[in-house]
Amino acid sequence: FARLAAAGATFGQAGIEGRPASVMDLWEGDVPWGQLALTSLKAYELFQEGRQYIVRDGDVVVVDESTGRLRPITRWQGGLHQAVEAKEGVAIKQETHPTAQITFQVFFRFYRKLAGMTGTASPAAAEFYELYRLKVVPVPTNRPSMRVDLEPRLYFDTAAKHRYLCAVVERCWQLGRPLLIGTTSVRESEQIL
Repeated sequence: FARLAAAGATFGQAGIEGRPASVMDLWEGDVPWGQLALTSLKAYELFQEGRQYIVRDGDVVVVDESTGRLRPITRWQGGLHQAVEAKEGVAIKQETHPTAQITFQVFFRFYRKLAGMTGTASPAAAEFYELYRLKVVPVPTNRPSMRVDLEPRLYFDTAAKHRYLCAVVERCWQLGRPLLIGTTSVRESEQIL
């Protein structure tokens, strides 16, 4: 607030009444200074590169926190994306406003025929039937599963976990076996690589 006032920001009601501006003036007037300040604080303090977003080719790209996948088309609303762009020093793009929204469930109902394949449909069979009137048919494997589910391993520090991971990767590489490594963030993926 003090920096805004010192920089010459005018607060409507204080100017009309001929008094010095106060913190309450941030939420009054034509310019929502208070909301802008809160959005900036949120961008600077709560959003971390490598966890909620990454910077790629001069753009802030949102990271889906549940899957770790990049969502290049997605932008945060309410000026948050622009605040993160300002924080990272990249070109600030204008906020977009959706003209229409639709859920996937409603979108899929526009099609007369639906089909699909997934490894996770059986637990959601009742939902598929309720939403789309689709039955879930489990297809057995061609051969018995050779997968061995091991006990979970717990590590007290990241370095020990990464040492074990390196040993597993090397063993699989020597055997010529592919290996899928799942991580919880982009930053962790980059550390492992």
